[in-house]
Amino acid sequence: MTGHDRWVVFDVGETLVDETRVWSAWADVVGVPRLTFMAVLGAVIARGGAHQEVFAALGLDHWERHRDDLEAAYGGFREEDLYPDVRPAMAALRAAGFRLGIFGNQPAHRTAE
Repeated sequence: MTGHDRWVVFDVGETLVDETRVWSAWADVVGVPRLTFMAVLGAVIARGGAHQEVFAALGLDHWERHRDDLEAAYGGFREEDLYPDVRPAMAALRAAGFRLGIFGNQPAHRTAE
């Protein structure tokens, strides 16, 4: 390299991680059919809203109180939640001399440096 770091930075959700399992768990925990939940989530995202707005759109005002239930149902991030090409792509980028960064709007209690 020429003294300049070369970086590739990735978003977490739906770039590196398939979020189907976590959003399905949310649907189950709050008692909304999965397809309905996903359709409303897609509509919220399509209009530029924040992911959390799906709960208000479904009439769920106090979704935060379900976090413990979500953790029990979801069980946290697992390696199989990664898209299949993530590890090989990152290995190839590192081998080519790139530094990698991962950013996302994940809850503060679930982040690491």
